[in-house]
Amino acid sequence: SGCEDGTLGVWDLKRGRKLRTLRGHSRRVNGVAVSAAGNRAVSASKDKTLKVWDLESGGEIKTLTGHAGEVRGVALTADGKRVLSASEDKTLRVWELATGRTVATFCCEAAAYCCAWIDEHRMIAGDRGGRVYFLCLDE
Repeated sequence: SGCEDGTLGVWDLKRGRKLRTLRGHSRRVNGVAVSAAGNRAVSASKDKTLKVWDLESGGEIKTLTGHAGEVRGVALTADGKRVLSASEDKTLRVWELATGRTVATFCCEAAAYCCAWIDEHRMIAGDRGGRVYFLCLDE
């Protein structure tokens, strides 16, 4: 769960207890995506960054920078190789998780609020103006 102070709590849901707190964002955390393997997480923050976390150690792996506005949404591909982010700067970015490199940027008509992967190449996102975007990576 995210907090106003930029921390993230990692919980053991079976036992109902907090395992650790992840610290690194300077502002509120807006969203978190967890890899299917359960070993990585990516958080989206008001501080305009995404952070990649190792959930086993609780350590920060890297920070993804490039958005000019608060990052509102985040999604991981099923294979955990790519990240999709939605930002107040009216863009959606596709990131390569291993390198932290932006591989594609899509522009929206208003602030992008949410995003999800349909499959490895197709995405869906929504903006503040009520529009839904269906997007595809050409590869």
